[in-house]
Amino acid sequence: MFQSAIISDAVLLTVIWTASLVLAGLSLLALVALAVLRGLRDLARRRDQACADALSSDIRNLLTSRVEITPDMLPALEPRVVRASIAVLLGYFRNLEGEARQRLHQLLAVWEIEPALARLYRKSPRLQKLHILAIWSHLGTASSLDRVRRELSCDDEHIRLAALRTMVRRDPDIALEDLVDLTNRSRARDMQLLATTLRRQGPRAISALEALAGPGAMEGCLRSALEGFAAIGAAETQLDLAALSNHASPRVRSSVALLAAGIVGPAGAAALQRLAEDPEPAVRESAALAIGRRRRADLIEILTALITDRVWSVRFRAAQALAELGPPGRAVLRHLPDPGPGTVRIVEEVLYASGGAR
Repeated sequence: MFQSAIISDAVLLTVIWTASLVLAGLSLLALVALAVLRGLRDLARRRDQACADALSSDIRNLLTSRVEITPDMLPALEPRVVRASIAVLLGYFRNLEGEARQRLHQLLAVWEIEPALARLYRKSPRLQKLHILAIWSHLGTASSLDRVRRELSCDDEHIRLAALRTMVRRDPDIALEDLVDLTNRSRARDMQLLATTLRRQGPRAISALEALAGPGAMEGCLRSALEGFAAIGAAETQLDLAALSNHASPRVRSSVALLAAGIVGPAGAAALQRLAEDPEPAVRESAALAIGRRRRADLIEILTALITDRVWSVRFRAAQALAELGPPGRAVLRHLPDPGPGTVRIVEEVLYASGGAR
């Protein structure tokens, strides 16, 4: 029995020892494999970098020369060259202007880079797709625009938003017409992006922003469209300000205030009067701020009423707005009938800050 126990212990030790050796061997093999993979990765990176450096040099030489560009001057569009071209082209598009950029467009047309990028795009990860979209956004071809348009229905939100930016950047006419319908069928974040981008187009985007703020618009899109419309500074609108000033969302009503203050006419004044009597203090504050920012001295009576509001923050915003109206507004502040102690402190602070305490 004792001999049997000794044998069992010896077998167990042998098994443990053998397992340890196997595990150590596997660990060593894994380390070697990892080192080999890292070496291959580094080698591939060096090759790609060398390819990108050579490509950058070739393109730079062609851009600075005055000779006519022909296909034989450019490297064959193998997969490695196409991948290396992405970073190179992005760098050139960011840094070239005028004649140099036009020559770059000519070079790419001769090189026929667009179909090669399209083939790579289909099997690329998200980040590389975004970079390829950025290149397409700089190309002037109808086919590149069609490729971007197809990505507007992509399930990946990041790619869809990048495609939206590209569409607006490429052609404002598309943004003002086609994208309005597209955006109304998109997610709220997409709609806000388009409304924000549209307002950068200036007065020509007014009709598109009005369409985005039309009946049935989601709250996020409606607010962004209204704020964009106000930022453009239009003096008239086809929007129903009366209906918007009675919108169910206080945040939307606050956005209406700045827009209404820019509309010089009965509709704008009536909307601001309604907003100044809104049950939500934040909306009344927005009305006061809007009148001050737009320097609407013709609406001084609304501010005169708000300076006695029951909410401290509304009185403060009204006092600020009156000060921004200049001498007429500061005169109202100095001659308030029977102001309470809190209002007196507000007036003193605002007049001092605006330089009108003297």
